[in-house]
Amino acid sequence: MTQMKRLTALALILVLVLSATMASAAMLRAVKQNRISVSLYSSGGKIYAACQATIERGATSTVKVYLQKKQANGTWKTVAQKSGTLEAETYVTASSGNYRAYAVLKVYKNNSTTPSDTVTSTYVTLNK
Repeated sequence: MTQMKRLTALALILVLVLSATMASAAMLRAVKQNRISVSLYSSGGKIYAACQATIERGATSTVKVYLQKKQANGTWKTVAQKSGTLEAETYVTASSGNYRAYAVLKVYKNNSTTPSDTVTSTYVTLNK
C-alpha cells in the first residue's frame, strides 16, 4: 500500500470516528436536557416537597411530586401529591416520623400524548 493510500485510509477512519463521537455527544446532550430535581424540607410546622424540571427546547412537560410518610409496618404511604408543568410543590402538617419525596417528569414532543421521555428523581428523606 502506498503512503498516499495509507494517509487517505487514516483520514477516512478519523472522519468516521469523529462523526460517531459527535453523534454520541449530541445524543447525550439531548438526554441530559430533561432533568428534574426534588427537595424536601420542614418549615412553620409543615413538611414541604417541591420539584423543578428543565426540558429540551420545543417540548412540553408535566411534573408530579410525591410526599410520602413511613408507616408503622415499614411501608411508605403517599400523603400528598401535586402536578404542574415545570414545577410543583405540596405539603402536609408536620408530625413526628420519616418522610420522603420523589418526582416524575414526563416530556412530550410534537403535540404527542405519549411521553417521549420519563425521568424519575432519586428519593430525598427527612426525619422529623
